[in-house]
Amino acid sequence: MLIGDASKFAVYVEKVEEWALDNNNFHNGILFFIINNKIFPNEIYTATYGNDIGEINRSLQKIVINTEIYDMDKNSAFLKLYETAFASRLFDNPEEIDLIEDDRYIISRSSILCQNGYAFLAMGNGSHTKILAAWVETTYDDILEENIFHYDTAEVTEAVLTNGELKSITGKLALFITDPWSFF
Repeated sequence: MLIGDASKFAVYVEKVEEWALDNNNFHNGILFFIINNKIFPNEIYTATYGNDIGEINRSLQKIVINTEIYDMDKNSAFLKLYETAFASRLFDNPEEIDLIEDDRYIISRSSILCQNGYAFLAMGNGSHTKILAAWVETTYDDILEENIFHYDTAEVTEAVLTNGELKSITGKLALFITDPWSFF
């Protein structure tokens, strides 16, 4: 089922009954974001609907208003949001460079979308929301003995939604979370 407009922003969910646990308390299936007709992630992973979709829906209902970042081009906005959202992962002492970590810009923290190298970030200007997505390459530095995140070279995809469009998506996601098996 497609929730939203794939030419802008949509969430694609598909139940897979064979993946449900016997007690039927965990509803599993497929979950993708579609932004400007691009599908994220590019591989299939198991999603637990109550957890993954619930977190995504809560984040989409609490978009942070930041007109300064909203007015930036998509690449500059992604860099700023990524550094803000993941400051402790990127910098040894983010406070020394006047950077305060703020993960409220992250749409999906624990879901399979985020854990597989994708970053989905959002901010609004009061009437519209921008959703930014990119796959962030990570390499391991043997000398530093840590992961290096190459977010500054990421190819960023952007969607702009009205508040009404976003509210329609979150409303349908909420219905889906309530009872994913009867939703189809």
